[in-house]
Amino acid sequence: MPMQRLPTSTSKLVTCAQIITSVSSVVKELVENALDAEATNIDIKLEGNGLDLIEVKDDGCGIAKTDMPNMCLPCYTSKVCGYEDLDKLQTYGFRGEALSAICSVADVTVTTRTSEDEFAMAYAVNDCGNIVTAKPSHLNKGTLVTVSGLFRKVPVRKNYLNSGRRAAEELKRVDNIVKSLAVIHPGLRVTFRHNKCLLWQKSACSTLCQSLMQIVGHFVSSKLEELLLRETELSVDMLVPRRETENLAVLCLSNVDCMMLYINNRPVRYKKLEKMVLKYISECFSGQPLTHKYPYCLVSIVISPGEVDANLEPNKTRVMLKEEI
Repeated sequence: MPMQRLPTSTSKLVTCAQIITSVSSVVKELVENALDAEATNIDIKLEGNGLDLIEVKDDGCGIAKTDMPNMCLPCYTSKVCGYEDLDKLQTYGFRGEALSAICSVADVTVTTRTSEDEFAMAYAVNDCGNIVTAKPSHLNKGTLVTVSGLFRKVPVRKNYLNSGRRAAEELKRVDNIVKSLAVIHPGLRVTFRHNKCLLWQKSACSTLCQSLMQIVGHFVSSKLEELLLRETELSVDMLVPRRETENLAVLCLSNVDCMMLYINNRPVRYKKLEKMVLKYISECFSGQPLTHKYPYCLVSIVISPGEVDANLEPNKTRVMLKEEI
């Protein structure tokens, strides 16, 4: 077959299917957008394992009318103006790809209202990211993104995600993502529903320990202590097992997800940091090895945005530090 240029519709679908790979990737992008909009309340609703419907509603700043025509077009973003701005990045998103990618694999409606708007508007968007209809809505200040018919154009992936065991695993991934983003923002209120059933909710609170307690429960959180480090260029906040805990095993699981690691409030998987935390905890509990076990803990590191590169892969859970820990 001779070489030829792919049709735009095909190349866009292929590319976007690498960015939006699952229900959890949609939820992650939409919740991060809500946090970037300075939301204090976020409500997440799924139906049919998220393949039928995903709704993320927030009370953030909303989207200005002047930005609406471009909000779902690729590479349109309000987060950065040029590559050099990545050194000052304070937001979760920055590429301007998420909404565009979601539109390519699902039906999307964005309802939004800013504090300056007299009323909200609901915009239906086609798979190219263009607005096709607009009508008034009763939404209060904030944004509601409705995603339906996810992967309708990628039936193999839809069938794969909709099978019983895989659907349950994907729902668990969504749960983990929602909790990991919620816990690092103590003042945030979150609800997570599936098929009208409330799966998890978090109330607004004042401390990181209170926030973590709403995930791990009182028994575990009461056996953790907070350690703080404050320097000019570095801030570290750790919740780790208390040294006087007699049996470390009661605070350990075989699942690494119980170790919650953050760099600039971004949930990350960072092997070197994980090993350092495990080594520190193991030394504090000499004689209690952590072979194939992971303790409940939370480590939040805040450094200058210019010292971390989150632009390594689409989901941004893997980062690179300019100065290795």
